[in-house]
Amino acid sequence: MSRLLHQHGGRFPDALTRDRLFHRYVHGFLWGRHTGATETAPNQDLRALDDGGVDRLINVLRRSRGGLLTVRPDDFVGSSMGSRFYPRARSG
Repeated sequence: MSRLLHQHGGRFPDALTRDRLFHRYVHGFLWGRHTGATETAPNQDLRALDDGGVDRLINVLRRSRGGLLTVRPDDFVGSSMGSRFYPRARSG
C-alpha cells in the first residue's frame, strides 16, 4: 500500500484502486501472505505492483491460494484460538 501511495504522491489514483488494494490487504491478512519468509512474498508483491498494478498484485495472491480467495466453511474446521479463522461464540 505504501509503495502505491508513494508512486502517486500520497494519494490513491482513484476509488476503485483504493478499494481493490484494501481487498488485497484483507485477503493477504486472512491467508497469511506475509507470515513466512520475510523477503520472498514482499519482493514478489512489489514486483507485481510495479509490473501490473493492483490487478497483478491480487492475481499473485490468488495464485498462491490455488486460484481461490473464497473463505469456505472448512477453513474453520479445527481452528484454535490462535487461528485466523477462530470461530467466535455468539452471545445472546
